[in-house]
Amino acid sequence: MLDRTAYPGVIDAIFRVAPFDTLLLLRTASRDFRARVDANLAQHLLCDWYEVRCVNGGRHPAFWALCTQPQIPRPGGHYTLPEALGDASLLGNGIPPSIDALDIVGPQSIYPILLLTQRLKPWTVRLWVCGTPTDVDVPVALDADAIIVMGRPHGSAGPLAVHEEPRMALTTRVRRVVYHLSDKYAANAALFRQIEPRAAVLHDFEIVVIVSGLNRRGGFLLWEITHLQRDQPHLRVTVVNPPAQPMAAYPGAVSSQELAVRCGTFREWAQAVVERGHEREVFQEQWRFYSFEEYAHLVGARRFALEMGDA
Repeated sequence: MLDRTAYPGVIDAIFRVAPFDTLLLLRTASRDFRARVDANLAQHLLCDWYEVRCVNGGRHPAFWALCTQPQIPRPGGHYTLPEALGDASLLGNGIPPSIDALDIVGPQSIYPILLLTQRLKPWTVRLWVCGTPTDVDVPVALDADAIIVMGRPHGSAGPLAVHEEPRMALTTRVRRVVYHLSDKYAANAALFRQIEPRAAVLHDFEIVVIVSGLNRRGGFLLWEITHLQRDQPHLRVTVVNPPAQPMAAYPGAVSSQELAVRCGTFREWAQAVVERGHEREVFQEQWRFYSFEEYAHLVGARRFALEMGDA
């Protein structure tokens, strides 16, 4: 039997490569191992419905009681927080704050969101936009350094429709919002309405748009972001893989069809829109355009994987 204090490198290696089921067994060995396993598995969590899962495994053991709480509907389809969720024992108190990432699959995950974002202070919240026929009665406080807005999750089925979105509130920590636009992108009007007043008062706020594919809703979001930056010239905008086709390709997304036709690419169109209200320097200073390769080198492999939906 190895003395773990004498061979810390060996123990570190075991925790680093052990699969999920093995980590659960190690967790039963001691309080120290339990705390270490819980912190290890919590670095990237997934809130799906009312379950809290590890991205590379099953339910997180420290949140098991939270995962088994039933949904409590009110008349009319509204939902309220079960009183049991106020119990501190359900919050994974052995896990240190400032975890790496928290995935939220649609507004169905209202209960874990409210608790986990306040308790764990994730660096990144990744919001997968999914439709739900349920009206959510509680505002969702998104507390993270960065919010990443994705389309529906990989492998999800059903129509790409958003019936009701939760009321969202960005905390003062949020300085960066990333939109990953693809053919799966739906919309998140509730979140964008929160961005507008924040952009008016924060001078270090940034919107990043990653374009893997573009449908009509994504084209309209680009239109909204461009006009928001024109109105708030200190807002920083980064566009990764900017669309080469003119904005005229997205009906309803442009206010001036003549301008959209005259400008051959999105970059030319955005520059023309911004320079209608400001000096040329505003566009040059506040807008950045990158290829996928350039952006991956800029932000690093882990951040790039999160923003592309690959992590």
